[in-house]
Amino acid sequence: MLQGYNIMDIQNITLLKGAEASIYGSLGSNGVIMIETDGAPSNDLETKISFYGQYSVNWNNKRIPLMNGTAYTSYLSDVGMNYFDDMESFFNDFPFLNNPDHIYNYLYRHNTD
Repeated sequence: MLQGYNIMDIQNITLLKGAEASIYGSLGSNGVIMIETDGAPSNDLETKISFYGQYSVNWNNKRIPLMNGTAYTSYLSDVGMNYFDDMESFFNDFPFLNNPDHIYNYLYRHNTD
C-alpha cells in the first residue's frame, strides 16, 4: 500500500483511534492512518510522468531439432506407407511428393529448417 508514496514526500503520519476515527464511520472502527504528503507548489502544477522499464532476452541452446525439407519429405513418405492403404491415395493427398512440377513442390525442395 505504501509503495505508491515517495518516502521523501511524506511530511507526517498520524494514527487516529477511538472517537477521533469515528468520523470515518465503520471503516475507521479499527483505527485510521493519516499520511500527509508534500503538496505541489502553486508555481509547479504541470503533470509529470515517470517511467521505469525493463527488458531481457532469453536464449535456449537446448532447442528441439527441426526437420529440413528432405527429412520432412522422407517423414511424409514413411507416414504415408503406414497410414494409407495404397500409395495412389497417398499421392492424391500429397501430390508434390510424386510430381516435381507440382504447384506446392517449392515449399519442400529447399533444404532449410
